[in-house]
Amino acid sequence: MRRTLIAAALLLGTAAAPPPATKPPAGPAPARSTPEANPAQDAAEDMMLIYEDVCLGHFPNPAAVRGAVADAHATLLTDAQARDVLMGKAGSAWAFAAPHGRVVVAVDTPPSRMCVVTGQAAEDEGVQAVFDMLVTSTAKDRDYGALVKRQQQGSVGGHAATMQLIGAAPGGGKRQAFINMGVANADGSTQLRLSREFGP
Repeated sequence: MRRTLIAAALLLGTAAAPPPATKPPAGPAPARSTPEANPAQDAAEDMMLIYEDVCLGHFPNPAAVRGAVADAHATLLTDAQARDVLMGKAGSAWAFAAPHGRVVVAVDTPPSRMCVVTGQAAEDEGVQAVFDMLVTSTAKDRDYGALVKRQQQGSVGGHAATMQLIGAAPGGGKRQAFINMGVANADGSTQLRLSREFGP
């Protein structure tokens, strides 16, 4: 059910405007075709579900994260690969064989402050809408207080990047940031990085 909701939100956010009305051609109506597959959107859907499960549902509880990883039969990556995903921080990373591509999940060394889900996927208004929906829903359920939302364009390593930041400052709790970042790869694909990070 959750997958269906996420897929619907992704489609609504990226649907093209309908073409202007034209007079139908004479003769029999053409057969209806199904929408074209969009691998980048499908990969984003996979990533959102993993992010919701691991980073929003189980993180920062180490035992819960390990349980989620074991349930998914994810493959443990090397320390160097984990450090790369965590931007230089030590931690653990696992590769998930998602239905539409490889997804990597990483958490830094306890006391953990960062959970990251990354892979090649779409980054557009549909993805941003789903990310906002997931974070807002979680924040409401857990009483994170008022959310601060911001979007910006920039670059990472000389490549165009977009960043969607949602901040939470629950009363008496640690400040948190939920970040959706898409970085353009040299081959024209996008590296999507979803993270949940605790402040000091």
